[in-house]
Amino acid sequence: MQHLVSAPEMRELDRQTIEELEIPGRTLMEIAGRAVADVVAERVEPGGRVVVACGLGNNGGDGFVAARVLADRGYAVKVFIVGDRAAIRGDAANALAPVAKLRPESLFALRDAKDVVALCAAVGEADLAVDALLGTGLSKPVAGLYADAVSVLNDSATPVVAVDIPSGVDADTGAVLGQAVWADVTVTFAFAKRGQLLHPGAEHCGELVVVDIGIPDLLADRLPVVGRLLLPEDGPALLPTRRPSAHKGDFGHLVVLAGSPATPGAAILALQGALRAGAGLCSWAADEA
Repeated sequence: MQHLVSAPEMRELDRQTIEELEIPGRTLMEIAGRAVADVVAERVEPGGRVVVACGLGNNGGDGFVAARVLADRGYAVKVFIVGDRAAIRGDAANALAPVAKLRPESLFALRDAKDVVALCAAVGEADLAVDALLGTGLSKPVAGLYADAVSVLNDSATPVVAVDIPSGVDADTGAVLGQAVWADVTVTFAFAKRGQLLHPGAEHCGELVVVDIGIPDLLADRLPVVGRLLLPEDGPALLPTRRPSAHKGDFGHLVVLAGSPATPGAAILALQGALRAGAGLCSWAADEA
């Protein structure tokens, strides 16, 4: 089983990693952004065209790192920043600095309708787009220029890789807040988020790739994180070992009272489920017909 975290749990795990383990947030962002770049590189040939749409927070910071790494590897990268670039702070600002210094020609502002048209043209010409607009902290419907950027990504046939979670998806419930990016791949960090496994958010995520960025499982065990993701290989470990000489009488007698001549399906499903779950003797009590 893997940990399945909520947005508040993930924030606390980030805090503990930074403050108690003394791993700088900038380091975590660098690892995360490089992981996104690696996923992009698996899907686009070297020298390909990539558009990175970035917000003003840490999700955008991950996007800046990915853009820098991809440009260093020879990709043609365009970075569109939604809103006032001067509002970017902290680790995200540090991630933007080398891009602004070394590749200022790759940076574009998204501040009005004219810029939205430019984003639309760039995404249409790209081999892949990266959604680094809004992260797991989103709590209100997507609006304004962010909504415009989401629409551009969704209206294009260009494949999209989402950073951490598709912009517009609630990380806890999977609800779509106004509108959300339809991603082909979502690269999430440390642990899967609840909203990535719950619908409709799960449909927006596409392929979910969970990457290790250095947050130990021990912290999640200690917190403790409530959610668990059950994997197929966990099944045998969860089932008790049975003696070779055991028989059905050792594992209980289940009676299923269900079904009717017109609708026997639910009873059949219940019986099959009981047998597969390990019930010993299963009896069906039903209408004689």
